[in-house]
This record gives sequence, C-alpha cells and structure tokens, in this order.
Amino acid sequence: MSIGSRTIAAPAEPIRGILLRPLALPEWNPAFLAIGGSADAAIGHIHSLTVTGGLRGEFRYTAIEPTHVDMEWNVPGMLEHCSWVLEPERRGTRVSHEVQRTGPLAIVFRSQTEALPRLRLDRLSDVATGRTRLTA
Repeated sequence: MSIGSRTIAAPAEPIRGILLRPLALPEWNPAFLAIGGSADAAIGHIHSLTVTGGLRGEFRYTAIEPTHVDMEWNVPGMLEHCSWVLEPERRGTRVSHEVQRTGPLAIVFRSQTEALPRLRLDRLSDVATGRTRLTA
C-alpha cells in the first residue's frame, strides 16, 4: 500500500469533479491509456479500460461521497483499489491518495507503486489549478 497527500490550491468540489470524469482519467492518470463507456460516474458501473502495456480490463467507482471517492480497476494479473480523500483548507484542499495493488503483476510493479500517489497528486493538481486542461 502506498499513501500520499498534498494541498492543492483549488476548492474541493472542482477536484471531486475531476475525479468523477471517468473518460478524462487517462489525461492525467499515467497508468491509463483509455477508458470507454459512459461519461457518468456511478458506483458499480463498469468501464472498459486499457492500461500501459496494452493490458485490457475494467474500471469502476466503488464509493462516491462529497469528500471521498474510491475507484477500482483490474487487468489480468492485478487489481488496484485506490481512494481519494478531500479535506478543505484555508489555502485550498488537502488531498490524500491511497493505492493498494494485489496479484502477480502487483509484485512485479511494487517499486513503481511507491511513487504513484505523488505522481497522480501532481497531475491532479496541474488539472485542478489550470496548468493542464482536460479534453474529454
């Protein structure tokens, strides 16, 4: 399991909105090449997924709350569960991100998993603060 957090200079609601745009996740999440299906974020709705290396699998939301979003995705050999917690602060929003991977591929990519929360938080911050614009 890997955990990271940082303060993003943006309100919680727009950050939550970015997390709840499934078709735009590949634009800032380095693991995802493509997500298909509905643009709606709904618990349990299954989206087709292609990840780095061309592996295909499924993506779904498992919890959607005002200050908490959980996601899960799987490809042959690996399941990832991740959570995002949003805590409003005076200077923006404290965002915590936890990643837990299981399966044989999780063992292979264990060293990369440590850096994932920081990388994803950096990219989420770029989108939330307008340094990167989403197209999907």
